Amino acid sequence: MKTTMIAFLMCLMTMALSAQNLKLFQWNGKYGFQDETGKIIIPAKYDNSGWFREGLVKVALKDKYGMNEKWGFVDKTGKEVIPLKYDCAYDFSEGLAVVNLGGKAASLYSDITGGKWGYVDKTGKEVIPLIYDKAGNFSGGKAQVVLNGQTIYIDRKDFPGTSNTEAVTTKAETNVTSYTALSTIDAIRSKYDKVFGFENGYERVKLGDKIGIIDSTGKEIIPPVYDGILPLSEGIYTVTKDDKRGFLDKNGKVIIPLKYDDANVFSEGLVGVAIDKKWGFIDKTGKVIIPLKYDDNSNFKEGLAMVKLGEKYGFIDKTGRIVIPLNYDYACTFYKGKANVKLDGRWFYIDKTGKEVK
Repeated sequence: MKTTMIAFLMCLMTMALSAQNLKLFQWNGKYGFQDETGKIIIPAKYDNSGWFREGLVKVALKDKYGMNEKWGFVDKTGKEVIPLKYDCAYDFSEGLAVVNLGGKAASLYSDITGGKWGYVDKTGKEVIPLIYDKAGNFSGGKAQVVLNGQTIYIDRKDFPGTSNTEAVTTKAETNVTSYTALSTIDAIRSKYDKVFGFENGYERVKLGDKIGIIDSTGKEIIPPVYDGILPLSEGIYTVTKDDKRGFLDKNGKVIIPLKYDDANVFSEGLVGVAIDKKWGFIDKTGKVIIPLKYDDNSNFKEGLAMVKLGEKYGFIDKTGRIVIPLNYDYACTFYKGKANVKLDGRWFYIDKTGKEVK
């Protein structure tokens, strides 16, 4: 899945990502966060970033050669509360984050392999030491890990702040070591190589290098045959297989064939799709509503979508009518009636008529 494209598109969206409405933005290839007024809270200095979860966000910097990202966490003030020293990090879940030291990725889009995995708390303390071959997020107090080639589940209550590797290893080895000792759902989850934690009753799972979806009972809603699955949006999944994207309903039924080179997620009833690097919009039946003629676009927000043609940006409505001319050097989507735009080196806000506002 073209995760860098999704990250780029997401950074253009002025959507609230935390209780304080911090939103991700990109500038000169770097990532930072700003509030809903456009004030920069965390400067755009990171080479990669996640989204805020439980008050912290994972960020990364590359080395001087532009490679080998090192991950850590910052809070909503931009303070680096967990040093950028890990080779991989997951978002926080139930107060802990999975981290890795010593792992490497074969390519930009491949998973980290090798090294050892463990868990840090929000102070950066390695409360469950990095001794595992693989590790997943905690969900319902349990996490799936691999230790000495065996997939097991660890229970958070067995590790009350311990940092003693020997003790943790003993607990991990004796805690749950066979499918017969697992609950039904845990036994089902154990057959997958990786699980990502439940969200709204559904969980992404990975088998080999393929992604699927199970529900809270362990029922396989979408078999692990896809290269990527974006989060459920308006009851529809955007999926990728063999470099083509299409759409499934929440039950896993293909509702729009996988024929697009790129695609976003549904928003306000429409979704941006691309063929041969030209973007347009389709509805939930697959009907083309706005022709695929733009060089870039964003999701619809508050009835308008940003579009780019050549080097200029503007806004269209859901009929495809240009309501704000493509005169800008850069533009973000609307949020609470305003959009941040750039013209002749100056950033400012406009309303839905294109008038400059404070």
